Amino acid sequence: MTGYFTRTYEHWRYTTTTNSFGEEIEEWEKQADIEGRATPTTRTDTLVGNALSGKVTWRFATHPEVDLQTADEIRFDGRRVEIKSAAPTSSGHRLEAMCEELTNA
Repeated sequence: MTGYFTRTYEHWRYTTTTNSFGEEIEEWEKQADIEGRATPTTRTDTLVGNALSGKVTWRFATHPEVDLQTADEIRFDGRRVEIKSAAPTSSGHRLEAMCEELTNA
């Protein structure tokens, strides 16, 4: 699949670890830089009070062996998109995830 994914994205996961005092620490941890393709699919805008709030839905595709999980984040160009679901395509050649980005316009 050379040339299919033309750039890299940061893959992040919210993890829980234990420090030397036995306290649980929750934080975002970068998993890897992965090849992929992100495409916006829909955008909706809502007026809440006097503020415009938007929701952008993305489709993210990557190699099938990448371990994307619900609630992971893909980060690129100052954007953070949350994985809502991920499954391999019928051909098995790639993994596609539906993602959501919340924005304030």
